[in-house]
Amino acid sequence: VLIIGGGLIFLRSYRQNQAADVVVQTAADKSVPQVLMDTLFNRGTALASRAFPDVSEVVLEPGSYAAYRRDFAHDKKVYLNGAGTFTVKRDAVHPFTVLVGELQVTDLGTVFYIHDRPDYVKVKLLKGKVQLHSLKEHPAFMHTDITMKPGELFRMDKLNETFAVARPGNTVLPSKARYVSPGVYNLNFQNASLADVFRTLEGRYGRKIIYLSKEIEGKIFTGDLTKQTNIENAVKLICISNNLHFEVKQNAIIIN
Repeated sequence: VLIIGGGLIFLRSYRQNQAADVVVQTAADKSVPQVLMDTLFNRGTALASRAFPDVSEVVLEPGSYAAYRRDFAHDKKVYLNGAGTFTVKRDAVHPFTVLVGELQVTDLGTVFYIHDRPDYVKVKLLKGKVQLHSLKEHPAFMHTDITMKPGELFRMDKLNETFAVARPGNTVLPSKARYVSPGVYNLNFQNASLADVFRTLEGRYGRKIIYLSKEIEGKIFTGDLTKQTNIENAVKLICISNNLHFEVKQNAIIIN
C-alpha cells in the first residue's frame, strides 16, 4: 500500500511539474464573442516547445504565451505575448499569422523569432520569408508592406513609431531610419498636397513633421526631391516654394 501510494503521489507531482512548463487553457476571445481559444503558457524557467494543430511549432520563452482560436484550420491567427520562435508549416490558403500589438507578421514558409515588449517589438527571420503589416495607419507602412529576408532583424520602437532593419553582414540601420525598399517612396511630386508630401517624407526618412495649420496642409507642391540627401534639405525646398518656415526640435521638424 505504501509503495502504491508513494507512486501515485510521485506521478501526480511529475504531471504538475510538466504542466507548469506549458499549459493549454481554454479562453474566450473578447474581440469576437463566443469564440473559444486555446492558450499556450510557459510558466517555467526554460524554453518550452509546443505544436499547433497544423504541426507548426512555437518555442516559448519563460513567462510568454501564445493564444489561437479553436477553428485553427480555417483561421491561423496567433496572439503572442512575450517571445517565441515559430517554425511554420506552409499553407497558402490559410496563412499562419502572428499578431503582437499593432504589428502583424504573416508567414510565407519560414522560421522566425518574435519578441514583444511594451516599448518595442523585434522580429528575426531565420529561414524563408515573412511579411510585416501594420494594423493601424502608420507612416512606416503607408505605401507597402515589408517582406523580410533570412537573417534580417526588424525592430519597431513603439514609443517613437519608428523602425529599423538590420541586414545580414551589415550594421543596424539608424534607430530613427525607416526601412525603404527600392521604388517604395516616389519623391517626384506633381501638384501634390503638402499633407501627402509630408507623410511620404516621414515614411522615407523616419522623421516626424509637425504643422499646426490646416492651411499648410492644403498647399500644393510640385518638384523632384529624389536627390535630396536628407529630410531637412527636402523640407527647405518645400518651404521656399510655399513661403513657409521650419525649425528642428529634437527629432521632429516643425513647420509654420
